[in-house]
Amino acid sequence: MRQRYDVIGMANEAYGILNALFGPVLGMNPMLGEVFVAVAVTFVITLLYRFLSDPMKMKLLKDKAKEISARTKEIQNKDPEESKKLTNEMLELTNKQMMASMKPMLATLLIAALVLPWMAAQFTGDVVKLPFQVPVFGWATFDWLGWYILISIPASQILRKLMGVDL
Repeated sequence: MRQRYDVIGMANEAYGILNALFGPVLGMNPMLGEVFVAVAVTFVITLLYRFLSDPMKMKLLKDKAKEISARTKEIQNKDPEESKKLTNEMLELTNKQMMASMKPMLATLLIAALVLPWMAAQFTGDVVKLPFQVPVFGWATFDWLGWYILISIPASQILRKLMGVDL
């Protein structure tokens, strides 16, 4: 007989795995602990994009879209009918790009749905307080989400460059 899992049970199992993986990090200063978690999650997401998408296909679609866009701008006033055809071709390319990125995007959403609530439970209160005042805002503090975003954006850019992932 197959064992049924409910969503809460699966989430609890995932949280147990996350606690086991990041246990040593959770004992650190919350600012540093979240840096490790954010970089690890960003690394996994970038790996998913690298292996679930076809980087060469994405680059070809992106380059072709740029070429069509440039041609459309050139002939927009001269030949509206040809411009309309190019615009339709551009829409088809955009649709292909979206479909090519759907698989890694769904995997990323699954990871986010599991990891972000776990992080909210682990990193409570203000995680970072800047040692200087920010004009208009004064003493700036970041909760777990603000700090996660601040860390994950540059980490994502660096990891994408290193792994050759072009979104």
